[in-house]
Amino acid sequence: MSRILSDTNRALLAGERHLGRGGMAAALATALLIVAALYVTPSFTPLYHGLSYLRISRAPFDFGTESALRFRMLGPLIGYVTGLRGLAFVFVPLAFLALFVAAAYLTYRGRDYPPIDALAMTSLLVFSGTAFIPLISPGYTDPLSYFFVFLAFAFPQRMLLCAACFALALLNHESNLVLLPALVLLVASRREAGWRSYVFAAVCLGAATLPLWITRYVVAQHVDVLYTADYYLNRSRILENLRNILPLIPLGAFLAFKLFWYFPAHVLMHSSSTEHRLLIGAIVGGVTMQLGVAVDVTRLFVLAFPAVLIGAERCRAKWGTLRFRRFTWRLVGYNFLILQYHMTAGGIDPLLPAPLVYLWRIVAG
Repeated sequence: MSRILSDTNRALLAGERHLGRGGMAAALATALLIVAALYVTPSFTPLYHGLSYLRISRAPFDFGTESALRFRMLGPLIGYVTGLRGLAFVFVPLAFLALFVAAAYLTYRGRDYPPIDALAMTSLLVFSGTAFIPLISPGYTDPLSYFFVFLAFAFPQRMLLCAACFALALLNHESNLVLLPALVLLVASRREAGWRSYVFAAVCLGAATLPLWITRYVVAQHVDVLYTADYYLNRSRILENLRNILPLIPLGAFLAFKLFWYFPAHVLMHSSSTEHRLLIGAIVGGVTMQLGVAVDVTRLFVLAFPAVLIGAERCRAKWGTLRFRRFTWRLVGYNFLILQYHMTAGGIDPLLPAPLVYLWRIVAG
């Protein structure tokens, strides 16, 4: 296996020399997403919220149309500005999914990870619910959140970039607020000013939430939006929601990353760093809080992907490059052996590989 990985690393380096690092990242993002799509059979028919975003993209400032998701304007606005409106809007989330994958590879290459290790880190995102669920949910704007959240967590030392990306993530979906405590911890940990670091991080990232509140206020002056804070933070609704999904949470959470949960679990159980344990705990704990207001269990836990990446980074630092490389690629292979499912309040939906689905359609006529 070591020889195969070494040969692949050399091939990736050769590819970077010919295509440039950016070109190689784009090529890898395309290839990896094709593999992911073959694994779960992508859908191209928008449903539910996907249809709502599609309608808003046609006329984002026409408040007489679709109103339920009016606070989540970033995706439809990008679709409107770029001309990807209506049915063409499904390409906006797909484009950001590809950008997310490419950005992950480029980020780890920028940290001097060898190409094969940067590809391994990227595979933790592509071959998990982070990519699988968007591929079967056309029109949903989750990839925009993942892209901006990734950048915010990847560059905590660059406060302006971090805050701007977090602000954009919030404009895409207010649920990203659950990551605010973890991001404050991460930013503060990169500065050496004691308690002042936490005050600085809290003030800067608190300011990054202002565009969200301003947008919500302005939109609320023009239209009654269904998904408001009062709608979600209703005690009876929360209790009913928890009763419906409580038995589904363990399996639903596992299916978000399957075996890739090993990395954050290893840090929680074995790391001597309280800082890293608190950070991963804050990410997973924050994501878990969503369960009181939403029912797509697996999809909700996918937002914990920074915990998987941070866990993998810590394991690599502890184990060394070679051990991490062999372990991670074996884990990626084993993860494919566990069929992907999507857990919602309605039950568990299998995401079957495309060859099996298309073969069955041919056989069944």
